[in-house]
Amino acid sequence: MKTSKYLAISALFFLTGVAQAADQVIAEPPPVAVDVSSAKFYVSAFGGGALGGKYDVVWGPDYREDYDLDTGWLLGGTVGAYITPWLRAEAELSYTSFGIDTVTGIRNGVTEFGPDDFDGSGEITATYLLANAWVQLPTSTRFTPYAGGGFGGAWVNPDWSWGPGQYGHVDGDTTFAWQVGGGVNFAMTERWGVDVGYRYKAVEGFNITDVNGEIATDVDLTSHNLQLGVVLNF
Repeated sequence: MKTSKYLAISALFFLTGVAQAADQVIAEPPPVAVDVSSAKFYVSAFGGGALGGKYDVVWGPDYREDYDLDTGWLLGGTVGAYITPWLRAEAELSYTSFGIDTVTGIRNGVTEFGPDDFDGSGEITATYLLANAWVQLPTSTRFTPYAGGGFGGAWVNPDWSWGPGQYGHVDGDTTFAWQVGGGVNFAMTERWGVDVGYRYKAVEGFNITDVNGEIATDVDLTSHNLQLGVVLNF
């Protein structure tokens, strides 16, 4: 009888403790991220800086020119969908613009001139249309890190002149483009968020024409892009 009594009292204390703990958990839940799981689609707009740009022009089997670009700027927007809590896909339209910093001429792998400071005028621009996929990591905070990339096409348009003879490039091309990157999305509310990201963008193997009508058929444009954007979830 005493043993049963002690067991009953112990069980009562145990159940009371469990009930109190459960009540505390229900009454005081830990802080969690803003819930955007009900959102199916989103749009975003972003801007930022394009750093470390390279514009490399191959004129033939033995000669090339490498242009280091000034820090440029970018603008863009996306329309996307949440496929799962871990994956989203989007279409991106973006635009970058660069000035030229220096130019180097290389013949048979040996530097022929430069890097010479560019004191001409004009710019090199690129318009991207890309399909992206981002893998994101849901957390117990408002911050959601992500990484991924995309591919598509880009229109690169060089429009610049330099020197006494006003040498320059006047026409570009549309060709394959791709990017990789990552970032962090900060949920301010269930609908609005702020995105901070990095993108490495590349356009490869396009054509350009110079003022003399000469055509280079193997031109690359690459850049490192830091961007800040706003996201609206639906």
